[in-house]
Amino acid sequence: MDPVEFGLAARPTFGGIATGLDTNALVQQLISVEREPLRRIEARKAVLENQRSLYQDFNTRLLALRDAARAIDNRNTTGSDVSLAEELLEFRSSTTDEDRVTATVTGDATPGNVDVDITQLARASLRRSTTFAAADTVVLTDTQNLTITSTPGGGGGPTFGPISITAGSGGLTAEELVDLINTSTDNADADGEKAMNASLLFDGTDYRLILQSAQTGTEFEYSVSGDLSFDAPAAEDLAQDANITVLGVSVTRGSNTIDDVLDGVTLNLFGTTTSAETLTISADTAAVEDNIRAFTDAYNSVIDFVEGQFQVDSETFRSGPLGGDATLRFIQSQVRAAISDEYTFSDRPNFPFSGLASIGIRTGAGGRIEIDSDTLRDAIENDPTAVRDLFTSIQQVDGMGDPVVDGNGDPVFDEGVATRFTSLLEPLLSRYDVLDESGDPVLDASGNPMIGVGVLEARNDAFGRQIAILDESIGRFEASLAQREQSLLLRFSQLEAAVSALQAQSQFLSQAAR
Repeated sequence: MDPVEFGLAARPTFGGIATGLDTNALVQQLISVEREPLRRIEARKAVLENQRSLYQDFNTRLLALRDAARAIDNRNTTGSDVSLAEELLEFRSSTTDEDRVTATVTGDATPGNVDVDITQLARASLRRSTTFAAADTVVLTDTQNLTITSTPGGGGGPTFGPISITAGSGGLTAEELVDLINTSTDNADADGEKAMNASLLFDGTDYRLILQSAQTGTEFEYSVSGDLSFDAPAAEDLAQDANITVLGVSVTRGSNTIDDVLDGVTLNLFGTTTSAETLTISADTAAVEDNIRAFTDAYNSVIDFVEGQFQVDSETFRSGPLGGDATLRFIQSQVRAAISDEYTFSDRPNFPFSGLASIGIRTGAGGRIEIDSDTLRDAIENDPTAVRDLFTSIQQVDGMGDPVVDGNGDPVFDEGVATRFTSLLEPLLSRYDVLDESGDPVLDASGNPMIGVGVLEARNDAFGRQIAILDESIGRFEASLAQREQSLLLRFSQLEAAVSALQAQSQFLSQAAR
């Protein structure tokens, strides 16, 4: 007797008991033949899933290229205006004595040497109360008062307060007074920044209330009045401004961090100098090159993918699963053109660079970008602003030198390399916000932002629909095969029953004949 087997419907079958035929094997062979169309559908589904996966990989590479372009286009996130922080124009700084002065620089800085002489640092104002025994000592009794009044130098108006604290019937301890000063709603300047800090100081025997302006400079000088005694302030306790000389010009500021004297430069003062220290500002060629290289690496990743699909295998003579894909070929031609095109700017008729090749970025074998580091570094060091402008977009000007605007009065830009890639890739990728020429969202009839569907996202959706249709076909075919198997099993069971009956009748007749 054949072993027990399970068919598509997961029901046990017993074959060949009467006939000696391997009915289970016969059924499976018949079902296997009838399954051939299903195998073709499943193979088609596997091809589509592979192509969809490859398209998703391609989409990821293009997203990386778009993001790399955005990182060096010096535009804001919508591309409608300049970036608040330079993305490609980077500088570095050094000083002859970094224990006394350092600097941080941005893309607005100008390369060169700057002499800085520091004659005085900015300082906060400090007051110390007379001593008392403990932190919980009552320092103000019923109706007694402490008032801190802003007395800025230079005759200006008050910068905060006054902060006035009056004790209730139970009085105020030193700890309570500290809390009330620090949390007072009057303890803030016009920008909402804290003006005064209060704390307790313990010298090992006695306590003192310490008042100190939260910000440096004479603008935050103050006086203290009321019923709590304070020591008379020494000269070094009074607030003072920073006095420096920059390029021979005297400058006074209330802070030791000065960011409004030189464009793109923040000076950090730590000590006075006996003679001028030299601040050196130069293009950070390594940082700029790294930013550009991130873009070229992302570009090469896209090109490698496309070339890998179009390349014909020398043994099978077949290209990749997307080898005949027109969308890939179109995108390849577009990004290659964006790399090799010449770029001109209407307001820069004598612009030193016509394209990427002029700064050492050239197309090599297989369409990949190659960087001549020496040429690129020379360009960055000699004219970093022009390198930056080659990648960004610059507003067009007419023959009279006036800015060009469109019919809505919005500026019209000449695109640079990075902005070209951003505008080229955005309509191809995933889903994106539809923006007008000003960078504002376009609304539909219901007032909701319109969402664009990129070419690759549309292809991904199409793959999904095709796969879903095939899944439905596979499900229907599986159900049909299950019914067919049950029908075959039923027929073979009927055959077994008929043969068994004939065998029983034959045995009866044989016994009767005896």
